Formats: sequence, structure tokens, C-alpha cells
Amino acid sequence: MPLYPFIITTPKTAAWLCLLAFLLGLAPTLCAIEKNTQLAMELMRDECLRCHKKEKKKGGLLLTSRQAALDGGDTAPAVVPGKAADSFLLEGLEADADPHMPPKKQLSKKEIQMLTLWINQGAAWDAKTLAKIKAPPAPNAKDLAVLPSSYRPVLTMALSPDAKTLATGQGGDVVLFDFLQADAKQKTKIRLQSKSVLPAHKDAVQSLVWSPDGQLLASGAHREIRIWKSGQDKALFTLNDKLNGRITFLAITHDNKTLLAADSTPSVNADLHIIDLASSKILRTIKDAHSDTIFSISLSPDKKHFATVSADKLIKIWDLSTWKSVATLEGHTGFVLACTYSPGGDRLATGGDDEVIKVWDIKSKKQLQTFGAKLAGPITGLRWISDPEKIKKKAAEKNKAKAAKINTDKIFAISQDGRPRTYGDLVLHDGAQRSTGAREKAYAAQKESLATLAIATSKDGKAPFPFLFAGSDSGSLFIWDAVGKLVFQQHPDIQVANSTAGKK
Repeated sequence: MPLYPFIITTPKTAAWLCLLAFLLGLAPTLCAIEKNTQLAMELMRDECLRCHKKEKKKGGLLLTSRQAALDGGDTAPAVVPGKAADSFLLEGLEADADPHMPPKKQLSKKEIQMLTLWINQGAAWDAKTLAKIKAPPAPNAKDLAVLPSSYRPVLTMALSPDAKTLATGQGGDVVLFDFLQADAKQKTKIRLQSKSVLPAHKDAVQSLVWSPDGQLLASGAHREIRIWKSGQDKALFTLNDKLNGRITFLAITHDNKTLLAADSTPSVNADLHIIDLASSKILRTIKDAHSDTIFSISLSPDKKHFATVSADKLIKIWDLSTWKSVATLEGHTGFVLACTYSPGGDRLATGGDDEVIKVWDIKSKKQLQTFGAKLAGPITGLRWISDPEKIKKKAAEKNKAKAAKINTDKIFAISQDGRPRTYGDLVLHDGAQRSTGAREKAYAAQKESLATLAIATSKDGKAPFPFLFAGSDSGSLFIWDAVGKLVFQQHPDIQVANSTAGKK
């Protein structure tokens, strides 16, 4: 039988009983139960809630309340007060359990013994501890010290709509380059030519985005967003009010009016701010859009939806008119780091820590394909375009049946192994067995972890596009041509950092 099952149910009750127990000489027993309850709640919060909350509810199990734990999921009650041996929660913690909980971690013997004792003592519930987030208060952007000049990671980049200007985050600076193509007559090679340096933030620049009309550039860092007008080196406005974490991704709607900002606090939550570019005001905030960092946002070509992906392993589809979530997709086993809509907007590709790319059907919300290179490391960037060569081939094919079979999909991916890849000829076969895949092409590898990418495509079909731009954690910039050959590279320029020190 559990000890005091009818009274030890809330932390407030337990606190009063602890005081009473002290007066009656029973303090060691009752206070130990209160302490063990707190430890059990902390462990469940840190190790269980990621998968067993309202958004995810893995195995049909919720652990957000005592009643939900008693009800259990698809199998049996997770917790049976006073009977740890009959509690499904503990069965999943054993090293050989299938399914095993947590999926990628083995709890220590001490932790399992603590949970066993907690259940045998009556499984008291401490909702405040369960909901409490362990996160140190974040400093304001203005209180940050200047970054060391040697710290120049390129964590984000954005190519202007006309493909002429590449914006890169280098440490706390936004460095702009003119993208110059090869000219046979003048005997010039493809290169990036430094254009200007914007001393943007004290923290490393986490996100960059151009407006679709190319008139504005937005940059995000720790608790700070700045908007720059093209051709000017002074920010139009700085937004830092009501921001809680790092601005890990930015997107601007097709009408050039609204900025979407992912405000992320790792392992805690991520809010989505909807910002009016004309007034620089936050129109609304979607609180707890994800329960962990948002790494990427992709706007659908039909201008109706956008997708977000997160460290909580979830993909969410949002309605651009109501700002409400309309679908949650689950399938990755690690952080989801990148996403991109297909040119037609009917599919979404996602990739992340599990080293695979998954393709989803937007209408049915079903997973269509899974593919990826082995041992490539986490996939940190994705872009999906229509292959210019395949489009030409399709247009030239006079046989309609043959033309219909020509697949124009082309997905670009970068990974931590430093080797960009493209995936084309996406195939999906239905039959006795269902097989999925894509034709992979690997580019020239670099010995640096690639963190961000941009794609330049040709509108007239005459230039040798597409070019792939990538930035590394080490601060280098690379350009590959359409056949996968490395045509440009530049390593960190410490002099730039020294020249902007004290100007932010």
C-alpha cells in the first residue's frame, strides 16, 4: 500500500504536512516523500514531456497531469499508485525494453529507483515543478560583450532576389558581397566581391532574409532584429522589445508586408512573432509555437501556408491568414533542421539530425519518401527548385506520355560533412512493396561543417545556373557551379571584425 495515499497529492498539502510532521516527530518520512515527488517531476519534465505532451502524445500517452498518467496510453496505465511493478512507465525504462524510454538515453539505476519509490509512495503530483522551466535569465542584447574578432562563423546567408547581392552573417556583422559571374571576354572568374559591412549585432547573426522585392534586408541575433534598406548602412529600425531568445530564423511574406521571426530558447520553447514591416510593430505572437528551437521556416508558393521545423522533432504547417497551426507532421528521430517547399507547393522536404530527407504530401499530410547519404552528418540546409535542364528536356519532348514522365525535381542539401548534394528523379512506386528514393549527386567536399546555403537560379535559362553558395561554422564561404565543381572559396577575414568593433 502507498504511504498516505489520500493526503499526499499536491505540493502545497505536502508542505503543510511536512511542517505538521516535524511537530509530530514524523518529519523524515513525510518530507522525504515531498522531496522525492519533486525529483520525480523534474525527471519526467526533462526526459518524458518532449514525447508525451499534447502536441505529440507518443503511444497515445500523456504525462502532463496525474490523471493522464493514470489513464495511460495505447497499452496500459503508465502509473499505478502504490504498485510500481504494475506501472507501464517503469517497464519502458529497462535497458532491454521495447519500446525503450527515453528513446535515445538510458536512465541511471538511481533515477529508476527514485521513480519506483515515488510510485510506491502514492505517485503524488507536483504540477508546478512539472511545468517549471529551468532556464537562466537571458541578458539583453545591449548588455552583451563584443564578440572576439576571431569568431566569424557564417551561420546564415541570403541571396537577393536578383541574385546580385549575397548577404552573409559573419560573427556579429552582416557582410554584403556582389556576386560576379565569369566573363570570357574580360577573362574574369566567378567570385564574390566585398561590397559593404553592416556592424549589425553584438551576438552572432543567426538569421537573414531579403524582402521579395529586394528593397529590405532583415537580420536577427540574440533578442534583436534589425531592418536595413538596400544600399544603406544604417538600420531603418531595431526591434528588441518582447524578444526572449535568439532569432533563429526570419521570413518575409510574398507581399513584402510581414516579417515572421522565430524567437527560440533552446530546450525551453520557441515563439513566432508576426511583425508589420511598415510600422515595425509586433502584430501578434504565437506563444510556444514549438517546445524547442525553430531552425527553419518555409513559405508555400501558393501564399497560403508556411512550415516550421524544430528541435522538438516536429514539423508544423500554419495558415497564413489565421496564423493557426493546421497540421503537425512527425517522423524524424532527431532535431529537424531544414525545410523547403516544392516549386508547386504540393510537397515539403525536411531534413535534420537523423541524416535523412523526408518528403511529405501537403494535402494528405503523409510521408512520401525518405532518402539521404550515409554518414553525411546532420542535414543543415535544403532548397527545392525545378531543374533547368530537365525543364528544357521536358519542353523539347514531343511525345506527351514521355514528357509527363520527366521529373524536374531537384533538391539541394548541405550537411556537416562539408559535401553538398543534389537529389533528382524523385521516385515513388506503389505495389506489393513500396520503395522510395532519389538520384544522388555529390559535390566537391570541403573539410568544414556547412551551416547555411543559398541557391542562384537563372530566370532566362541562359546563364550556367544553378550555383550553390554555402557558409561554414568556421567562417568560410564557398560557391559550387551547376556540375558540382568548387569555383570560389574565401576564408574568414579577421580585419573586417576589427574594423567594426565598437560600432554596434
